[in-house]
Amino acid sequence: MRTRRSDLGGPGLRRTTRIAGWGTGAAGVAVAVLVVLGPATFARSPVGPATGAPYAGMGVVLSTTWKVAGCGKASITSAPAFSPTTGVGGFGGSASAKGCGSPTPGDLGVAIAQIELTYPINTSATGRHTVTVVWSTILNGSATERAGRCTPNATAATASCDRIASAFVFGYATLIDATNGTRLPSSAWPGNFTTSETNTSCVFGTCTTTTTGPGSGTIVGSFPWAWSWSKVFLNATHAYLLDMVLYGGAVASLTTFAATLRGASASATLNSATGGNQESITSITVK
Repeated sequence: MRTRRSDLGGPGLRRTTRIAGWGTGAAGVAVAVLVVLGPATFARSPVGPATGAPYAGMGVVLSTTWKVAGCGKASITSAPAFSPTTGVGGFGGSASAKGCGSPTPGDLGVAIAQIELTYPINTSATGRHTVTVVWSTILNGSATERAGRCTPNATAATASCDRIASAFVFGYATLIDATNGTRLPSSAWPGNFTTSETNTSCVFGTCTTTTTGPGSGTIVGSFPWAWSWSKVFLNATHAYLLDMVLYGGAVASLTTFAATLRGASASATLNSATGGNQESITSITVK
């Protein structure tokens, strides 16, 4: 049994985790919950055009991570789940941060859930093939960020304040040749997210503020998307494995450097698991 934490590198999130002191030992706890459903095996499943659920032989690893600092809060509102029988799963999380004068790394809430799927595939004809995994994401997410007022310390040459709220779903996939160990990443998927960030940078008391995002945004609805490997060479005598990682949740962060931040707040929620929301595989094809 194994776990993998994603690189947390989607738009609006990579910077969040860096400036907020992710992994620096600040107040907070990371929790991983691992569940394996079905054999994660290199057996050769008979996959052809438009293969849908049930996905026999699919392995499932589920994990959650949460972290808080200062006056931040975080919660996994829906534990990650996925059924190879139906091809349907999902997860949910919420996070908030409200300034309370805490030291660096500031006020932080992070709630992330992850689904990792392994699925064996094969081909009966050696040559160039296209492998496609079609997904449908139905979600309800929101992110709200209030800038407040950033005041640099009187003696500081440079100072800054950063406020971030983000709700997101991201992922990546790899086609593995289990016979010779080669790995090929899929086409990029931009993910689904709403993010707002306000940054104030000060030099000798003169400050400049920039805002990215709407301040308060939502992402609601149904979004079809796909991972694909176009015209890849597959050997009929080799065993292949799709390794697919889907993760999402919420981040809220308030950080300062040589400054005081008053009246700021951030909050975010993500739901792709309940009330008709879900993450589902529509089909897996090799042609």
